[in-house]
Amino acid sequence: EISNNLRLIKRMTRKPVCVGFGISSAEQVARISMAADGVIVGSAIVKVIEKNIGKKDLVKKVGSFVKTLSAKL
Repeated sequence: EISNNLRLIKRMTRKPVCVGFGISSAEQVARISMAADGVIVGSAIVKVIEKNIGKKDLVKKVGSFVKTLSAKL
């Protein structure tokens, strides 16, 4: 369904089409990136920050999460 909608949208514009509502896993990134020009995962990153706030390895945890997601692109 999303792929079909993205194809329709891409026919209407020459701009890049990005998707970013509710994406929080590497599997979702892999699926969406097949049809979209970009994948937005802002809220998922915020959740990792909130979960690790005050911990010494906060930056490492966020970096690891982003690396996991970007590996599926």
